[in-house]
Amino acid sequence: MDYSRNSKALFCCLSLLLLLSVSAVFSSSISNGFVWDDEAQILNNPWIKDVKHLGKTFSSDVFGYYQSVAVSNYYRPVAHVFYTATWLNFGSSARAFHLVNLLLHMSVTLLVFIVSSRWLTRSSAVGYGEDRQEKRSANSETATLIAAFAAALLFGVHPVHAEAVIWISGIMEPAFTLFGLLSFYFFLDLERKGRTLSLYVSAFFFLLALFSKETAVVFLPLFLIYDLSSRANGDSVARVSYMKYVPYLGALAVYFSMRTYALGSFVPVDMHPELSTYECVINVFPLFVQHLSKLVWPIDLNVFHVFHPVRSILEPRTLLGLLVSACYLAGLYWSWRRDRLVFFALVLILVPLLPLFYIRAIAPLLFAEQHLYLPSLGLSLLIARIVLWAASQDTKIRYGVGLVFCLTVSFISVVTIQRNPVWKDNLSLWSDAVEKSPESAFVHESLAGAFLSGGRLDEAIEH
Repeated sequence: MDYSRNSKALFCCLSLLLLLSVSAVFSSSISNGFVWDDEAQILNNPWIKDVKHLGKTFSSDVFGYYQSVAVSNYYRPVAHVFYTATWLNFGSSARAFHLVNLLLHMSVTLLVFIVSSRWLTRSSAVGYGEDRQEKRSANSETATLIAAFAAALLFGVHPVHAEAVIWISGIMEPAFTLFGLLSFYFFLDLERKGRTLSLYVSAFFFLLALFSKETAVVFLPLFLIYDLSSRANGDSVARVSYMKYVPYLGALAVYFSMRTYALGSFVPVDMHPELSTYECVINVFPLFVQHLSKLVWPIDLNVFHVFHPVRSILEPRTLLGLLVSACYLAGLYWSWRRDRLVFFALVLILVPLLPLFYIRAIAPLLFAEQHLYLPSLGLSLLIARIVLWAASQDTKIRYGVGLVFCLTVSFISVVTIQRNPVWKDNLSLWSDAVEKSPESAFVHESLAGAFLSGGRLDEAIEH
């Protein structure tokens, strides 16, 4: 985006404030150790200790270094690239691995600021919303930057990101989101300047996102939906050129081919054979409600949310899920007609969740807070829309919205900071999980292992 001199100075100041805020909230996690899968994927992983093994990571599933482990549904070679680079430079230093995760998250947060400012600027050009007076005042450069900053700040300190940022093995979430947003950035650059090079750079980052995590496939429909929704009604000039999607389809074909070769098939393992097809379908709706509720009200965070499947469409949780889903679809329809920026924000929440609703491909831990990493961007964009609206209102409303936002950010920052020490070691992590999921045998077994490692045999036996 071409800013004026004053806006460039404001952008730099807000970027610095953003990075300082995120680092302040998460910095205490750098002193944490290796927990849960970290020991298997890093300490006991021979492939990351020699660069000669990097080729194997692109032809095997994520646990390919375990010869005795059957193939999984996860193909994420970029994670091994990050692990290898960190190990070769810093060895088994947990601080170094935690720092890499934090730097990735800070990079993603800065990208959220940059990309959101472009989305918001584009909204003023194609007529998001209906109030022209609002657009003249609220969509100035300053208002746009402040609204984009609000979106990025909320994203950067949101408590549901604790798992993805503090847990070393959660690196896939910030990694695929970073590459996906870079792809989106160059996609927007192509729209603005028509540079062919931007298209191929965007497709390359899309491929890296796919190699980071399977969920990155959602960026392609997000590009298309953005393309369609950012066109003003009746604008005959701004038609979608579908030929520009060919490089992305090529990247997708490369990924599908390599994934199928590495795993033997696209999704080789049925993770929930105990559920019928009917049960898999109806469980999507309560899962959707669970994701939305944790995104909006991020308290009582837990590393292991036990999956309690519904068995009938008439169960209260299923009916509630159907009602919430119907309301969400109604919101999509309304926003498509009235405010395309709100529409795209709602899409940003929903579309990244869709792969998680293919229950047969997902591990028994069907709901995990790290899965909300990218969807939280949609919530952040909704907040930016509110800030943009408030900028066109009178002083009382502006100050009121600003006060509510500041209180909200302060509250969730405290929740995130309190979550950092929970991930300090296996004992603190699984003690917290046992308190919140006492019915889980896996959680008790994990806590017993932590007690046993510390020489506390009696407490290990108890669990």
